[in-house]
Amino acid sequence: MVLGQAFATIEAITLMSMLVERFDFELVDPKKEPAYIPSLTMPMDCGLPVRVIRRNPKA
Repeated sequence: MVLGQAFATIEAITLMSMLVERFDFELVDPKKEPAYIPSLTMPMDCGLPVRVIRRNPKA
């Protein structure tokens, strides 16, 4: 196990949950199927183009 891996995982989960709570994410072109590069981790060929829209703050 890598030193600090558990902390980095918790930090990434916290950051992702904060982003999902505050923003909506939608595909730029929902009809286009994302392409992957054959690899162990299956990276995206040209990234994943999304629109990020700020959610209205809770009153």
